[in-house]
Amino acid sequence: MNAKTVGEWGCNSFTVVEGLGLFSQIRKIWQKRSGASVSVGMSLFLMALSISAITYGWPNQMWPLVINGAVLGLGFGVIALSLRKFKGYNRREEEFFFALLLSLLSMLLSHHLDRWYFVFSVGSVVALLLQPIEIWKRKSSGVVDVRLLWLFLASNTFWVIYAYAIQNWVLMALCPFYVAVLILTIVMWRIYRPRAVPEIFDIDTSCPAMTDDGQEYYCVDCDHPLVRTEGGRLFCATCNYQPSKQDVYLVRR
Repeated sequence: MNAKTVGEWGCNSFTVVEGLGLFSQIRKIWQKRSGASVSVGMSLFLMALSISAITYGWPNQMWPLVINGAVLGLGFGVIALSLRKFKGYNRREEEFFFALLLSLLSMLLSHHLDRWYFVFSVGSVVALLLQPIEIWKRKSSGVVDVRLLWLFLASNTFWVIYAYAIQNWVLMALCPFYVAVLILTIVMWRIYRPRAVPEIFDIDTSCPAMTDDGQEYYCVDCDHPLVRTEGGRLFCATCNYQPSKQDVYLVRR
């Protein structure tokens, strides 16, 4: 079995693995009806990277790359749309989305598809960093699905081994960074993962927590009303964590 065959087998196999991870993340977002702590910027960029993979792979008949781009592009596209529905985009994220569209259009009109794909590939290292930063800023893992992280880590570990086996300098340069960022993200997820609150038993989540003057507490991550535990602490039943003061805002009803 030569290196090309191994690469194609690995790409096809881990495309299925990554697709399962994306499906798990999408399901969790819709189950919780929240995009808490899932990075919009990362999702948008990886969707664009996947489209660039199709654009580069199709004319060069690199069908495993095209299939991988199609599966990941669809998955991250659905995640991006889900985040827009449940989390919303701020102005900077809207501008980033249109910048990515402009970049993809420029790639389509260019005669240097390989250079554009390389630029997107290098940029994806920075894009992946947005996820652990998002978790750290929110001090919560929110609805980030750790299974997606582990499956992507397994996939990229294969590509590190394969890169050194065939001595491909591009993969040798990029894949170890992907692995390092994914490990960092998993560490951040474990630090800020949801923890059960001992006092919560048969809590009525239909009765939101309110101040004495009739204002309701809301979670800034998911925009859902907070409830109070039996111990009197604020709790977000959607994100399944106790928010800090900067993660709460008041709404008068």
